[in-house]
Amino acid sequence: MIFLGLGIAIITIRESFTGKVLYRNEVESRTSIPIIGEVAFDKSKNPIVIEAGRRSLVAEEFRKLRISLSFLGIDANHKKILVTSSISGEGKSFIAANLAVSLALTGKKVALVDMDLNNPTLSKILNIPPDHGVTEFLTGEKDPEEIIKVIEEHKNLFFIPSGGLPENPSELLSNGKVKELIDYLEGIFDMVIIDTSPLVLVTDGYILTGLCDATLYVVRHKYTPKMLIKRIDENNHINPINNPAIIFNGVKSRGFFKNNYGYGYDYVYGNKERTRESRSLVKS
Repeated sequence: MIFLGLGIAIITIRESFTGKVLYRNEVESRTSIPIIGEVAFDKSKNPIVIEAGRRSLVAEEFRKLRISLSFLGIDANHKKILVTSSISGEGKSFIAANLAVSLALTGKKVALVDMDLNNPTLSKILNIPPDHGVTEFLTGEKDPEEIIKVIEEHKNLFFIPSGGLPENPSELLSNGKVKELIDYLEGIFDMVIIDTSPLVLVTDGYILTGLCDATLYVVRHKYTPKMLIKRIDENNHINPINNPAIIFNGVKSRGFFKNNYGYGYDYVYGNKERTRESRSLVKS
């Protein structure tokens, strides 16, 4: 008991001195922006964690996030969602891609757009060449229909890559043509998911947030500095974020019952009988 208590004390002291966000209440105490969803850390390292028929904790959390979008007023007439974060590495592109796949699985026609013209990631996640994309449209080289790519692996999902990396991405996004592109996509798609650069590093997200109906702000467990959470509200007074909500990403389980993620029930709820049946079929 002494050694157990000592171990708990060491962990508690170490966590109290870390500058990274560890708990949901640490986010809630530092910003007035609501948390609309939590996404667990996925050990598989797969960039796309949701697909038809897949039952896992992280997949279910994206399904819950999909339903929770109505809290932000997302509907048939308000369909444009911007995804951003404070700094690089918080998983905004991961969230954008999997949310788009989740929405496409419901039968909605979804456009996923990579407007991070500084460090685009979605092309790597989807394994699609980034040529001929947003940059080429903004410079007048391509029309919208020329940069929209069909994703064969995911029905109803369409993708617009970043294109070439411009020398002046913020100025390019401010030339007025980005609104023309977003309006075009709004007219032919049921949902439009836009991935943009981190707000603390560059101003691109502030340019785009006013053109969208909601902004999902990604905060990552044990990665995002606590001081940056407080700065969200401070910056919002100067450069308002339109209809924001936070997604707490990469949440890792703690304690002695890590497999159950601390909830006290199996996260593959509903799969046990199927698993037993499949095993019996294999044995037979």
